[in-house]
Amino acid sequence: MVAKVIAELLFDSTSYMEDSSVGTSAAQTYKISWAGGDSGLSFGQLQLDVRKNQMAKDTLRDVLTNHSSYSTAEINTIIALGSDSYETQAEFDSTFSSYIVSIENALGSEGGMEKVDEANLTYFGTTLIPYLDATDAAAAQNPHGLGVLDPNHDDYIETQAIIAAWTNRTGFLNVLTAYLKGEEVELNGSAIQLQGEPTLVALDLYLQKCYQFSSTGNNEDLSACLVAICRVGWR
Repeated sequence: MVAKVIAELLFDSTSYMEDSSVGTSAAQTYKISWAGGDSGLSFGQLQLDVRKNQMAKDTLRDVLTNHSSYSTAEINTIIALGSDSYETQAEFDSTFSSYIVSIENALGSEGGMEKVDEANLTYFGTTLIPYLDATDAAAAQNPHGLGVLDPNHDDYIETQAIIAAWTNRTGFLNVLTAYLKGEEVELNGSAIQLQGEPTLVALDLYLQKCYQFSSTGNNEDLSACLVAICRVGWR
């Protein structure tokens, strides 16, 4: 039940900690996007990346095979292009300019939407839930208590949604789990240690220090990401 609520909160959000230039609102679920960095073609609420995720690649191939007029050779070309990395948004847009309408028509068809939704839920269950289990286990080792990672805490669901969104973007748990245990960690050249039990303020501080949101890094808008995920004003 808890996992279902977290999934629904994520799937109804407008951002998943990705670069703010890449929206993943409900209206964009069945469109293609580039998530930045070394990503390839992505689609779905959780930005399933064809370059990095075999299930995303298989889902796109299935959708194009059954819900588009592309030939097998053309589909192979699209999958190959989607598996490349891109330097800029402009490069990505140029590469897919002649394909985007047909791809998104296929993804947005009744059968395409069903496949995309199924892939989102599968990815959430097989990849993000284990991440959440790992952070729960880490908090259990904090001598000051579970804090917001106590399933009975009022902010537990929102905290889990934020962690799921963050780990969906980065996939790296070692530093976060060490932080939740109360250990000193290094983020973007700065040492930080959780003082006391895990709180939303402490999680906010952790994210501020990460390269993506740091003023010495990408300087992305953390507040906007958090508000989008939780649909409430951030603390």
